[in-house]
Amino acid sequence: MSTSVGGLVVLAVAVLLFVAGFVVLCVALAIIGSGAFQRTRATVTARALAPADVGRQRRSRRLLIVAGALVAVSFAVSLLGRLF
Repeated sequence: MSTSVGGLVVLAVAVLLFVAGFVVLCVALAIIGSGAFQRTRATVTARALAPADVGRQRRSRRLLIVAGALVAVSFAVSLLGRLF
């Protein structure tokens, strides 16, 4: 089974996009986790429910969207590489 150089390049691009999406997803999960930890600690300290950090939520939501887009593009590139 021989694979052309173009096919290998497309596969490499797809894998890199997928890995980038995974890294962005891990960063978003770390931001969400640290925010939950800080909110829990503030709640225990004050003995009242601490307010949610809107900026942190907005940032993590954007990162999750970017991660999803990167993974979707990686699948599209992989599919196009198989078709052509």
